[in-house]
Formats: sequence, structure tokens, C-alpha cells
Amino acid sequence: MIKNIYLIIIAIVVIFSSCKKKSYPISEIPTQSDFYFNGTFDGTPISLNSGINNYYMYSSYKQDSNNVYNFSADLKPSNCSNCATSLQIKINDFKVSGLNTSVQIDSSLQPKSYFFNGNYLYAVQFKSIYNQTASNYLWNFGDGFTSKQANPTHTYNALGNYSVSLRINGTNGCQQYISNIEKIRYPATNSKITLISDSLRTLKFMATTQGTAPFTYLWNFGDGTTDNSINPTHTYNINGTYPVSLRVIDATNDTTLAKYNIATQTNPMPCLTNYSITSINQVLNALALSKITINWVDAGGVVYTSNNSLQPTSSYFKIISVESYDNNEKNEATKKIKVNFNCNVYNGTTIKTISNAVAVIGISYK
Repeated sequence: MIKNIYLIIIAIVVIFSSCKKKSYPISEIPTQSDFYFNGTFDGTPISLNSGINNYYMYSSYKQDSNNVYNFSADLKPSNCSNCATSLQIKINDFKVSGLNTSVQIDSSLQPKSYFFNGNYLYAVQFKSIYNQTASNYLWNFGDGFTSKQANPTHTYNALGNYSVSLRINGTNGCQQYISNIEKIRYPATNSKITLISDSLRTLKFMATTQGTAPFTYLWNFGDGTTDNSINPTHTYNINGTYPVSLRVIDATNDTTLAKYNIATQTNPMPCLTNYSITSINQVLNALALSKITINWVDAGGVVYTSNNSLQPTSSYFKIISVESYDNNEKNEATKKIKVNFNCNVYNGTTIKTISNAVAVIGISYK
């Protein structure tokens, strides 16, 4: 009996031991820094991580003489000024703010592409299209700005994709709305739809495309039917209004999407809201709005900056994500921002390249 009890106790100990998770020494537990830089400088792979080798992410902001907020993120060793092997990323706000007023940080730092030197803005001319007598217009340009003009010119601080919408109210109480993801590029690369003719329920469309030929077309006529022609003719079985869309893919796999509201010939005719982009022009960026600056200090203490280097076409800076983070050491509110970039940096005599860069940085704001 005693022998059996002894065997049972041994079995229980073995079972509990097999279910217990293995504990690892603290030094072997993998860690992930909240803020880091991974990339190459002049062909040499470099990885910097806050909390490792005395590195720290410093965040700060200031208003310049034009009342434009400048946000700075410094990944460098603590307690040093001109720190060897360190990174500074500076992002200017996209607008002028009142002196010492708070900034709309979610509008200032959006996931999109930005320019390093920021020498130009991009003026886009919009044209509303309405088949009735309009009472009022409401545009939303997708970057925090709106307009009530019929045919506004809006200036974007950076190229990128923007959700543009237009709502028109008619004097007869009829209202309609259209929204597009516009690819603001220079030169312009968007496709557009033109309604050539309509007769009762039969409508003919024309595609205008920009990019690298050959193109692939996919029309969706809003009634469950599609077409791959360049300029299709489509007959609707039922009278009504339909949202037509056109997806165009060029030889480089660049994709654009255009939308257009249509109606078959009915009496009375419903109201139709559409718009077009008639031009995109470069405008000198005198206030350096949305300007990006990369400053790099190499292992020998030599300072390089993107601010004095003519950037090649391969240079880019993209904000991938933005999220709230803890206050910094000065008790300022911060955002954690993930970015990707390639650029040239210059020390006055020599150009170096930072490539395949992925970084998570901290930005403080008022």
C-alpha cells in the first residue's frame, strides 16, 4: 500500500513538471526597441536602437519665423551634442499656425509621401460638373482642407494619394455626392472618364489615360456588368442613376481608378455630381511647408544633411503609420511614427547615400 502511494506521488510530480513552462534567464529574453533605425549608410548596414548602447530617442518641436511648426526626432547616445553615428529627422508642418497655438498633429503627419527639399507645392485645379442649377458646393481635399467654391484651386504640400470628395446641393433640393482617391502626381498620371453621348438607355464612354502604354482597362457600369474596351458603349436595361468606375493598369503596373455618376435619359432628369482635375502645377514652396530634412553624423563625427543635396529620382520619404505614445521627458505629448526612406546626404564636399531605411521615431507636439 505504501509502495503504491509512493508511485502515485512520483507520477503526480512528473505530470506537473512536464506542464510547467521553461524559464529562460532574463539576458536571453528577446527585446524590441520602441524606436530604431535600420538601413545602410554609404553601403554599410547600420542598426540603431533606443535603450541599447546608451541610445535614446529625443523629441522636440519649435515654431520658425514663419510660424510653421518644425518637429524633430533625434536617435543618438544620451548626454552628447555632436554624437557620432546618430540620426535626426525633421518634419515641417503643412501649414502656418497662430503663434504658440496648438497644432493639429493628425493632419500634419499623415501616412503619405513627402519631399526632402520641399522646394515646391502642387496647385491642383478642380472643376465641378453638375447637370442642374447648383445652390452650394462642399469640397474635401483629403488633407484637412475644404472649399465651398464651384471650381477651386487647391495646393497640396506633398505628392501622394488623397481622398477627394464633392457634394453639390441643387436649388431644387436635389443633392448628390462623389468621392475618389486621387493620385496627385507631377506630371499628372490620373485617368478620367468622359461621357461622349447618351441616347435613352445607351451611353458611350471614353477613357483618358496617362502613364506607360500598353494599358489594361476594366469598366464597371454600376449595374453588375463590366467591359475591357477603351471606349465602350453600354446599354442599361432599367432607367436610373449608376456609379460608373474605370480601373486602368499601365505597363509598370501603376493603377489608377476613376469614377463618374451617370443617368439614363429620364423625365425629370435626376441631379448628377461629378468633377474633374484640369491641371496640376508646381508652385514655389517659400515657407518650406511639409519639408523633410535628414541629418546624419557618421562614426567619425562628420555631419551630413539632405538639405544641401540634389536628390535623385530614387529618393523618397514615406510615413507608414502614426500612433499615440507616452509623453516625453519634458512631459510633451508625442506620436510614434514609422517611416521608410532613401536619400542622398552631403557634408559640403562628399555625397553619401542612405538606402533601404526603416525607422520608428518619436515626435512631440504642442
